[in-house]
Amino acid sequence: MNESLGIIQSYCQKYKLNEEQASVVQDNALKICLAYSNDESALSNINPISLVHGPFGSGKSLVLGVLIIVLYDLKSHFIDEFRNFKDLRVLVCSMTNAAVDRVLLSVLRLGFNELVRVGNPKRVSKLLVPFLSKNSTSNFENDYPSSEAYDQTSSFEKDYFSDEEFYPSDKNIDNSFLVGSTCLSAANPSLSSQSFPLILVDEVGQVPEYMTLIPITRLNCQFIVLVGDPEQLPPTVSRKSDSMTVESGLGRSLFDRMALLGNVPKLLSTQYRCHPQISKLLNMLFYKNRLVDGISEKDRLSVFQGLPSMSFIDVYEGSVRARFII
Repeated sequence: MNESLGIIQSYCQKYKLNEEQASVVQDNALKICLAYSNDESALSNINPISLVHGPFGSGKSLVLGVLIIVLYDLKSHFIDEFRNFKDLRVLVCSMTNAAVDRVLLSVLRLGFNELVRVGNPKRVSKLLVPFLSKNSTSNFENDYPSSEAYDQTSSFEKDYFSDEEFYPSDKNIDNSFLVGSTCLSAANPSLSSQSFPLILVDEVGQVPEYMTLIPITRLNCQFIVLVGDPEQLPPTVSRKSDSMTVESGLGRSLFDRMALLGNVPKLLSTQYRCHPQISKLLNMLFYKNRLVDGISEKDRLSVFQGLPSMSFIDVYEGSVRARFII
């Protein structure tokens, strides 16, 4: 374990993670190492669920990227000593293509390219099109029920069912350590025979609970890391869903359920995105003043000289159009 810890800490230092970010990487990587070290007596003490509360600008994608690279290195380092490591693979998923791509692009920026993307080339980042799987060539619409059968889902989800033709390339899912897909695309036939012991779900606070269960139940998940911000938007349901359905649980995320069951989220409390005056308001309104700024006002100068960092505009006339109920 000391050798594993040394490898993990070296990566955390290399990528300049703060203490909380490094703690998330270290705790989850050590958990995997313990599970794959053939020490069966230790398995009963391992919690397979990890919750990461990442507010705006807290480096969620960076943390996931470093965790993936650390696990790949640990697998390469210990695969001869512990044969179980040969089965270690990672699936990154979320509700939207944009969220999945954000994590994969973060990994690419860190210099890691042992990955495959499952998805529609029209909806995937152009930078990730070369990584699309050659196995994912089936027409998803023909394999699964029409979107009209899913009144409870959002229109965004329905778009996924309507035109899911997958782009062929020379990438093979079977040989990839890291695969990225949306939660719905995890039901694609190309993943039917695949196993992913570790599943990372980003922006999980916006994913309906039932949708998160698709990759978890289908792909032999043993460990799951749920990353998101429950203080931001909740899961989106369609306007056809009545309020009783939403209140009964359709609008709840798996992150919320796991927290209610006693899994304590790790908070990434340092934000590196907003001007301190902006983050101060959000911190007070939503985060009980638990957040700290990782940047100064000098790092976020006004785009136009003389313009305040934050202002409120009173719109006294107009109308609001609501597409979804939340």
